[in-house]
Parts: sequence; C-alpha cells; structure tokens
Amino acid sequence: MSNFNIHPSRKILVVVTVGGSTNSAPIFEVCQILADRGHVIEFATLSGREHYARPYPFVSKVHIIGRAITAEEDEQLYLKLGNWDNTSVASRSGYWSCKKFYDSFWSENYRGLKQLVDGSPPDFIFSDYQTEAPKDVATEYSIPLAEMWPQMPWLMAPQPWIPGLVGAQERCMTSENANMFDRLFEQSHILRDAPNFIDYYLWARKMRRDNGVATMPAIKSKPDHVVLVNSFFGSEVPKDLPPLMMAAGPILSDNNWEKLDERQARFLENKKAVLYLALGTHVILTPGVIEKIFQGLTYAMKDGHIDGVVYAVRDVARKQFVPLQQTIVSGVTVSELLQNKHDSWLFLDHAPQRAILNDSSVKLFFSHVGASSANEGLYHGVPMLCMGICGDGLPRAIRLEQAGVALSIDKNDFSSAEVAEKIGTIIKDYDGEFTRNTRRMQRIAHVASRRKYAAADLIEEHMYDWELRFEHHPQEPKKDYLVNGRRGKELSPMHLQTADMRMPWLKATNLDQKLIFLGLVTVLVYVCKALISGAK
Repeated sequence: MSNFNIHPSRKILVVVTVGGSTNSAPIFEVCQILADRGHVIEFATLSGREHYARPYPFVSKVHIIGRAITAEEDEQLYLKLGNWDNTSVASRSGYWSCKKFYDSFWSENYRGLKQLVDGSPPDFIFSDYQTEAPKDVATEYSIPLAEMWPQMPWLMAPQPWIPGLVGAQERCMTSENANMFDRLFEQSHILRDAPNFIDYYLWARKMRRDNGVATMPAIKSKPDHVVLVNSFFGSEVPKDLPPLMMAAGPILSDNNWEKLDERQARFLENKKAVLYLALGTHVILTPGVIEKIFQGLTYAMKDGHIDGVVYAVRDVARKQFVPLQQTIVSGVTVSELLQNKHDSWLFLDHAPQRAILNDSSVKLFFSHVGASSANEGLYHGVPMLCMGICGDGLPRAIRLEQAGVALSIDKNDFSSAEVAEKIGTIIKDYDGEFTRNTRRMQRIAHVASRRKYAAADLIEEHMYDWELRFEHHPQEPKKDYLVNGRRGKELSPMHLQTADMRMPWLKATNLDQKLIFLGLVTVLVYVCKALISGAK
C-alpha cells in the first residue's frame, strides 16, 4: 500500500456546445481548482467557440465536436426568444422551436463525443446542462459525469410544497403564501403546454432513433451523477437536496475581472447615480420595447433619480434601433445617442460588467436577470430592475423581487412611466428596505461564492468512488465483451446515491408495509365483526 496514490491525476473533459461563454465560465472556474490539484483539463465544443477556453491556460487541448452556429441562425434564434410570451400554447411554441434548434446539435455532438471517447477516453465528463449528448456517452461508456445548471433543474429534487415546474413558474415559487388558484395554475403547467411537450418528445425520439439510440433521457427525482447549480439559496428557493446535488454558486472569478478602460472610467467618475443597462449578450428586443425603455430612462433623469446610463448592447441587437434613429431621447436623436454624443449616456458594444457593477457610482442594474447577471448583481451589491425576457429569467425575476433586492417589469405589458417610477422607488429607497436586503444578499453571496471549492471536492469524490466500483479499473485494457462500458461487473453502488433510487417504488416509499398493515387491520376488523355477530 505504500505506493498507492491517494490523489491521482485524472483527465476531465469539459463539454459546452450550444451554450455561450456564460455557460462555460463557471465550469472553467471549478476546473481551475481541479487543475491546481493536478488534473488534466480538456475542452470539447462547437466550431467557432474554441475561444471560450482562451482565458484559461490550464486547458490542455480543445476538440471540435460540431459545426458552428451561423450569425444568421444566432440572430433569428434570439429574435424568437426576445418575443417569448407565456400566455398561450401558440405563443410558447416559439420557445420550443428554439429548443429544437439547440437540441438538433445532439446528433453530431453525440457522434463527435463517441469518436473522441473511443480514441482518448476521459476519466470524467463535466458538461453544460444544455446538451444531452454527454449524458448519453457517459452512460454508454460508464464514465462519471457532472452537470452545471444555472438554476435548480426541472423535475429534480421535487418538493410537494413547490408547485409547478421549477424554472417555468409564473406566479408563485412556493405554496406558503399562494392561494389555491395560483397553486393549481402552476401545477397545470405541463398539462397546459401538453401539445408542445408531446410535439417535442416525438421529434426528439425520432432524432435519437435515427442515430441508433433507442432510449429517451430518463426523468429522475434524484440524479445518478453530480449536479452543480450556479446559484445559492436566497436567490433560489431553499429545499432539501440529495448528496449528488449542490447549490455551488455564485461561481465567479476571484477579483480577476476585466477592468474599466479610460473612457468608461472617465464617464463614471463624475456621476453619482448611474443606471447600468444590460439585457444579455444575445437578447434582441423589438423597436417598440426599446423606445419605451429609452423614454422611461429619460423620465428618470428628468426626475433626478439617475444622472447617467451605461447601456451595453452588441451590434446585432442594434439593428432593432434603426427604426428609432430619428426619435428624440434626452434632447438628441437615437442615432446621435448611439454615437455617444450625449454626456449622460454611454453605449458599449462590450462592457466589463463586473467592473461597472463594482463602481460606487452605479446604483441600479437594469437586467434580464440571466443566471450570471443576477449572480454578479447580488455579489457586487447592486439592486436590480428586472425585465425577464425568456426562460429562467422570468421566475428568477420573481425570486429576486421576493428577496427584496429588485422590482420587475413585464416586457409584454409596461409603460415608460412605470420604468421611471420603479427606478425612483429603488433609488430613493424611502424605507431603506432595498439597501438592507441588498447588503444582506451581498454578504450571503460572498460567503456562498466559496462553495466552488466544495464543488471541486464533490467532483473528485464522485470520480474516485466511480473508478473503483467496477470489476476492472479504467486504466486496465478493456475487453469488448464486458458490460458497463467494458468495465465489467458493478461491485458496489455509488456511495453518494441514496438507496431509494435503486429500490422498487413500493419498497422505497414503504407502501408495501402500509398495504400489509392495512390488510391486517381490515382482516382484524372483519374478524371482530364476525365474532360480535356470532356472540349475538
């Protein structure tokens, strides 16, 4: 045993495909810790996304497992997401078409990963939640897996007092203060959207069968792999989690963020109340929504609530500004505004978001509250005006408002006056509640941000347990006739998986005992009645 290596180096393959840099960044932050512990990190992604690994020199190799998403596809995709509407089955179909587009990459990702694993198998796969291929390949080759989610996963670790589908809730996060109507409304989400669910299921099943995979992803109440959530309780509804799940966020770099350039620093240094507006890298709003936001910010400036706006918006989203070129905002045209010809407005194609949020002049963050933006806003202690655009941003806006650090506006139903009024409410903070809650959540976020080290521990624990659970070690020559990815017989169960996940439902819930007890009571009652009748 003297030569036994307690902490051996292993190869970890990071997989991020259709997800953006905000999906890859938290994974790489955890991998930085793993690399510092001696593990080898490789990266598999789509063509054109190799640069996600550039800020992380510990990544030893990059693999391409799928084609690039074209600029035209990207624009059309986010125009649809920008028009997200939850009011009907038809209006939600736009989201489902976007999900189909994302998931259509499964075929080549699956084939590319299989080819990669056949040639140089990793000891562990660490994937983004938006791709199913790593789970399929991990199952097929018996490779341990971790997934990173921006919020609590759908249908996983359910609680009877959390109504509806986590991540798709529209009215209430828990049943605690909800009325019966809202609880039933949330619980009926899958039923109300059944046509879209069925259509997607049939489409996905055909795609998988066409590629030789007969099974569909299993829906489990507890995972059989590591699930890391880039969020924390306070931003998420607290609930019991199984051992393989962890609220590990906010996962952020330690004071290693992009700094302000000279122009940005000069703009902020003479301001006292700046609103930072960033609605996501890929969000594309309609001209009508943009115009109402512009006018609302103008009203807020006139009312003295703010004295400056920093607006981060990329070129593709600026196309929607074209119909507004001659619209007057703050005394100048939108065209002039976009050229930064007004002292109180600064437009940026790319913004060093954390540096801006960390500046003392920035008093409010107008955000779509994607996972990364919400985490950064909370970490830097900036209250938020939320405009949930799509997906998990909608329920996250509700949670932040309930936490007392934000107010929300509905992108489908708001006015310029409402924007100005809510900005004023947050900035003036007459009762001090926004300040109190923002400081409270900032302190919690700073403490919780250290959990990325625990996340790395969980990955190592699962990885080391996994490789010695089977008949043959992964470093041994594999024999084609063996099961479990040619690892042979499983000698022991996952030590972090609770036993109920390996038991029949009746046994795991003790329903078999309850039925026997009920049967005995029934027999006893029957016998007693018979004896009483006989005595008469």
